[in-house]
Amino acid sequence: MAEEQLIWRPNSIPLDVWVAMSRQDQIAWWKSQPKAPPEPKLHMKEAVSLYNEGVYTVSGFVCFVCKLAASDEIEEFVNTCPANLLAALNESLANYGEDENTWPRTFHSGCYAPWTTPEEIEESSRKRQQQIWDGVRILKKKLSERK
Repeated sequence: MAEEQLIWRPNSIPLDVWVAMSRQDQIAWWKSQPKAPPEPKLHMKEAVSLYNEGVYTVSGFVCFVCKLAASDEIEEFVNTCPANLLAALNESLANYGEDENTWPRTFHSGCYAPWTTPEEIEESSRKRQQQIWDGVRILKKKLSERK
């Protein structure tokens, strides 16, 4: 049998108290914490800044732009996006043909709490993929209208 994964101890609980808690109590403590409010959506042009800071590679940049895609931001994004990154985005979008059933999937690595179920992980992956594909649809439509 596999060894149980350690559960990260919050700074607000002393080590001796945390160690004395059962694994179920530790999990219950984490589950009882309020959910963090969602982060505000970044403007698409922020992907350029993050790329310039070294946060993203070119392929990471393309994926991030697809996640952030919003019809009302594309014009400003295109005006601030360097030609090499715009070319990489267009090249990537060309891989998404007319038949959406053949569209490539994007793979992510993730870190989940030990109590996260496989179904919850799958749902998270599905939502992330759908967000990218929705962005591809928006980008393909808007960028083709600009030509």
